[in-house]
Amino acid sequence: MEYKKWKRTTNRKKGFFLLALMAVVALTACGSSKERKMAPDSGMHHFREVEEVNLPEEEIAKADFVKMQGEFLFYTIEEEEAGKQKTGLYMVSMPDGEKTRLLDTMEGMEGEIQFLQDVCMNGEEVYLCFNRPDSVGEDGTEGTGVLCIRRMDLSGSIKGESTVPGSDIYYGMAVDRDGIVYIGQKRGNSVCISVIGSDGNIQNEIMVQEDAGKLIQLGDGSCATAIGQGTSYTVIPITPEGMQKEHAWTLPSEIVSVWTEDTLCYQNQSDLYLYHPAEKTTEKYMNFTESGISGARVYQTGLLSDGSIAVLERDYRDGEFSYVLHLLKEITEEKAEEEKVIIIACLDATRMLEERVNAYNQSQKDYKIRIQNYSSDEMDPEDSRSNFTLALNTDSGIDMVFLYDDNNWWSEYETMKEYAQKGNFQNLYDLMDTDFGKNDLLPNICKACEVNGELAFLPVGFSVRTVIGRTAETGEKEGWSFEELCAFADTLKGEGQLCSEWDKQKAFDFAMRLAYGALVDVENHTCSFDSERFAGILHFTDAFPEEVQQTDGESSYRQFGEKRSALSELYMAEFGNLALYVAVSGADEKLNFIGYPSETGNGAQLLMRNLIGITNNCRDKRAAWDFIKTFYIEPDDYSMEYLDRGFSAGRAKFDALCEKAQKEKADNYFDIRVEEPLDRETVEKAKNMILNTDTVYGNIPTRITEIVEEETMRYFSGEKQAEETMQIIQNRVQTYLEETR
Repeated sequence: MEYKKWKRTTNRKKGFFLLALMAVVALTACGSSKERKMAPDSGMHHFREVEEVNLPEEEIAKADFVKMQGEFLFYTIEEEEAGKQKTGLYMVSMPDGEKTRLLDTMEGMEGEIQFLQDVCMNGEEVYLCFNRPDSVGEDGTEGTGVLCIRRMDLSGSIKGESTVPGSDIYYGMAVDRDGIVYIGQKRGNSVCISVIGSDGNIQNEIMVQEDAGKLIQLGDGSCATAIGQGTSYTVIPITPEGMQKEHAWTLPSEIVSVWTEDTLCYQNQSDLYLYHPAEKTTEKYMNFTESGISGARVYQTGLLSDGSIAVLERDYRDGEFSYVLHLLKEITEEKAEEEKVIIIACLDATRMLEERVNAYNQSQKDYKIRIQNYSSDEMDPEDSRSNFTLALNTDSGIDMVFLYDDNNWWSEYETMKEYAQKGNFQNLYDLMDTDFGKNDLLPNICKACEVNGELAFLPVGFSVRTVIGRTAETGEKEGWSFEELCAFADTLKGEGQLCSEWDKQKAFDFAMRLAYGALVDVENHTCSFDSERFAGILHFTDAFPEEVQQTDGESSYRQFGEKRSALSELYMAEFGNLALYVAVSGADEKLNFIGYPSETGNGAQLLMRNLIGITNNCRDKRAAWDFIKTFYIEPDDYSMEYLDRGFSAGRAKFDALCEKAQKEKADNYFDIRVEEPLDRETVEKAKNMILNTDTVYGNIPTRITEIVEEETMRYFSGEKQAEETMQIIQNRVQTYLEETR
């Protein structure tokens, strides 16, 4: 088998992909008779290699139910035998991949079996929970059904069976060390936990007023339930007598599973954390990406009896799921240290980055890239951002920087540029070669990412913001000045026809989109908000209402198509966005990119996301550049193409998108149907507009735009006059520029 090695680090990470509370998930702490290895001490480093277990992939891809439990992976598939539909239950031994058919759900059961709800293990016994419909009631409607709990050994022999009334909502099953079964279901406005004794009879019904989560089998053989509280859960031990609220504890995550007798674990995106209820302490244990596993694909995890970590990946593509099972086994530090490592620092790693890192690590053996994150669910976004910024300026061990900030996306470019201006980034031009050089990138994107003539960073993808109009009304001139915009507005009859969805704030934002560059000189620390130009922009908003009531479900596309708006702002992350405007306007209507009002250029603006650069301290800049290049080379893997959103800065990939737009029609948008691909003339016009855009959104410090917005709100509401507003903004912005000199 092919092995992938990785070394554990101690980074934190923001959580995002949290599946159902698989508390009983495969962590074998609740029943295997074999001795278990305890989780390592928090201060130790652990090194593991990855072994991929052979699974019956075609079968599992069609499975209705998949769950890790104990040493086994259980799944069900629909089968046909003698013209009858059956559901077969299989289990795969995770240590060796051996498959066993446990039972056919039709065999020995009274009545029709609808589907398998759950599987639990207690020692060497398997507990199955089936859902079975009731017979049709007197009023002709189908009943809510019953739940059938069957106890079996690993050979498939039935040891016992019992039933409880069913419900519309099922919350899970857990089994304690004494064979007591707990079944959670919705009952009215509460959750009812039925307690079933080893004799098969219901001993008690525990009513939970809160919205309970999954039931959990704890490592000491007891059980618990989890009460949802936002993104965290309160775990409450339960006994046949009721809930033990005095012994409850809270976990900062939606997913929890048993690790050892006194330890639980939970997942935060690609990081796995251990939680010790007795001490109420948390430690990071491992990072999935370091072993070539995407955190976004991790479906279930488990600790096996030999100390191996079982990780089940699930991916959805082309209408079906696929599964891969990994076993992570410990190796020596000496063996792990043979690897050369490149650290990429992230505020928040995306699935796209994880997939790219995994693909790169698997493609060569010389280097391994590891992701180091500075955010987590428990941290305030501002604290995460502060930690990330501090690390960029103080940590000499960072080789690369990847910035994606979903909570503050408008400042990504500003943050990277500020870091580059301090001389912290390697000039990417110096690393380019004949394999992939400057000519393989879009020149306007490179120009926008230059600092002092050096290419400091690049965006993985970008989009373009501009303004479109109908050529019959606007003419063919691209790139309007503010005076030309005002002259066009004067030719329109009726209030609000320039753009029917604009209120004063939106009209102001539109006029100011590119005006900041003319009103603020950051480099020379001057501004001119007391100028006639800014006065003209303020008075431009006078013609618009303070608030516009939008019709539910109404889109900018539809308003433009029905000619209730002469202009419309186009946010283009793909040609499909433009195709929708073409669809609503009609094939005979020609569109023009007039842009935002500006004295120079075409009036369009770049929005760049997922920015990546190489630090001057990078241990191997050539290897880091080899990784960056993978974002811009035309991918063969569909999943990569899907994940790399927006236009590519790579020339080949960008040209391929232009060709694709002329061959394949874009997706429909609600009631807007796209019947044909874009014609060559439209694509070429859009392509030229994109390639001639180098103004970047976020090129002005965020604090300046905040000051302007704060003060203009008072003007829009009538609280302040234009002259007073202009002077206040001028003074505040000038003071800011002086303070940041």
